[in-house]
Amino acid sequence: MVKLPVADAEDFIQWMITDFEYQGATVLLSPANDFYIHPGDGRDEVRLAYVLKEADLKAAMEILDQGLKAYRKAFPERCH
Repeated sequence: MVKLPVADAEDFIQWMITDFEYQGATVLLSPANDFYIHPGDGRDEVRLAYVLKEADLKAAMEILDQGLKAYRKAFPERCH
């Protein structure tokens, strides 16, 4: 699980899928809230799957970094 600087990971994930790309690509994340018992827990977290190829993992982390920067710039009120 990874905590992101966003208030709602599901909103961020949806935005990444529908409105963002970096060098023609995006990444798909899983919201972490479904992995917790108490409602609201994990709301700002995502679950990452590890990729076997190091180059693919590095590329995915670059896309995620660029996505977070763009999201924070576009929606500062949705971030912390």
